[in-house]
Parts: sequence; structure tokens; C-alpha cells
Amino acid sequence: MSIKEEVISFIENDLIKHTENVVNVSMDLADIFHIQNKKALMEAAVFHDFGKIIMIDRFAKRGPLSKADRKVTNLHPNFSISMTSDYISSDAVILILLHHAYIDGTGYPKVTRGKDLSLQILQASDLYDALNSPRVYRKRCVDHWQEIILKKVGSKEIVDKLKAFTVSPSYSSYHMPALIVRKIENFVFAQAK
Repeated sequence: MSIKEEVISFIENDLIKHTENVVNVSMDLADIFHIQNKKALMEAAVFHDFGKIIMIDRFAKRGPLSKADRKVTNLHPNFSISMTSDYISSDAVILILLHHAYIDGTGYPKVTRGKDLSLQILQASDLYDALNSPRVYRKRCVDHWQEIILKKVGSKEIVDKLKAFTVSPSYSSYHMPALIVRKIENFVFAQAK
């Protein structure tokens, strides 16, 4: 497979599918928990990993990420914000920035934070799909997803609702329009030139 084919495969099979799954799980949980500001949560779910397209070469390759790749990868929320902050709400910006800053003190950036239900929903949705979906750099991790999400997100209520969902996400209520997928691919290849 050529580099271009690997990049397109990553965008279409990992990034877009993951985003669709995170949006769908987030919106389902937002309905269940009666979230008032669903617009900010939707924006954050759509764009939370958008910054990964800047570092697409690190994700398109097979095998585990190196320490250097992981360090750069940890910056993807910042890249997501820099690329989208002019178009999304300030609440969505905060959700994107903190979507890997877990209640147990792990993750990034290292911040002390209280519980915020919208953030917990985004984090749980992101983790749920990430743990239950294979990646080019690792296999699915489905054995202990409930314990992992409970520890990192700190909400038994959210974990209980996630248990009602299928273990292998394949939601279909929201799909990234093909036009957006093509724009993302065009952006990536323009940056590579």
C-alpha cells in the first residue's frame, strides 16, 4: 500500500469512523442525561481529533506508536483547537482541549478539574469507541473497557448506559458527509506538498 493509500485509509477507516461513533454515542448520552448545551458537545465530538490530520503520517503507519510519536500525538487537542476555534463555540474549545484530561489525573494536558457532565460524556464516548475499535497501531481492547472508563471518567451512570450499547460500535444515525471527507483529504495532501 502506498503512503497516499495508507493516509486515505486512515482518514476514512479510522478518523472518520471514530468521529461518527463518538458523535453518535455522545448525542445518545446527551439525550439520556438531558444535556442543555448539545451544540457545544456536538461540535467537540465532531472536531475533537481533527488535529490528528496534521500528524497523519504517525497514525497511518502500522504497529505501536513510538515515544516520540506519542508525545506529538498528545498535542492533537491543541492542533484541533487551532484549526477550528474560529468556527466553534468557546464551550466546545474547552471540551476539545480537555477530552484526554481524565478525572483520575491521567491523560493530557495535566490539569486539575471538577466533574463536568458534557466533558465526561465526550471522554466516555471517545474511550468507548477507541477501546472497542481496532487501530492500525493496536488491536481492540474490549476486555476491561467498563473499568477503564469508570476510572478515567468517574461516572458509573455513564458506564451503565454504555453497557446498553453494543460492544462493537456501528452507529449509523450520523455520517460525515463525503464532501467533508474529501476536504479533509485535500487538506492533508496540500500540507504534504
